[in-house]
Amino acid sequence: MKKLLIVLALIVVFVGLVLYRVITQPTTEDTRDKAAPQRLENAPAYPAIPDEPMPDVAPVPDPVPTAPEVSVPGIAEVEAPPPAPVDELDLPATIVEAVSGGRPDVVARVIDGGADVNLRNEEGRTAVMIAAGNADEDMVAVLLEKGADVNMASPSGGTTALMLAARAGNRNVVNALLEAGADPEIADARGRTASDYAADAGHQRIAHQLRVGDGGDE
Repeated sequence: MKKLLIVLALIVVFVGLVLYRVITQPTTEDTRDKAAPQRLENAPAYPAIPDEPMPDVAPVPDPVPTAPEVSVPGIAEVEAPPPAPVDELDLPATIVEAVSGGRPDVVARVIDGGADVNLRNEEGRTAVMIAAGNADEDMVAVLLEKGADVNMASPSGGTTALMLAARAGNRNVVNALLEAGADPEIADARGRTASDYAADAGHQRIAHQLRVGDGGDE
């Protein structure tokens, strides 16, 4: 019994000490509130920044003037030089070579110089056949004026200038040849006439004109 009382007394004393420490210990917030002023008081004092006027900004200079644009003519604006005068050219030796150059004035000069207007090339075609096949109206006109034979046929295939013009589909050349005496009834080595050449090439109105001679348009 005596030992029990001693144990109880010790417990009471221990509990009392614990309660005393709880009652007398400051809280965390109290400690923080007390420490904050101390930190502010110990903080170093920084000098105040004086108010200074903003420095004047230099004005932006005007942009440097650019050089004026120079207009350079384009390719389409550059005019092609005029063809050289006939007197400055080395004239072709034959009429066929002259026709291949594509200049009627040169062709006329070569013929006037004594070239045979009905001379054939290696394929057996004359100058008027070549011009008609190219649908070159100006060249055909010069050759007809100089007396080209419109009914000469190539030895190999029997084609004429009218057949080649009909296949090319140029009605002006066809009419010029007809007016110069071209015969639409002449047939080639396979029996085809100028009308057949036009029809095979899809020029139906020229084909009809050559068949019936009505002068219809293409």
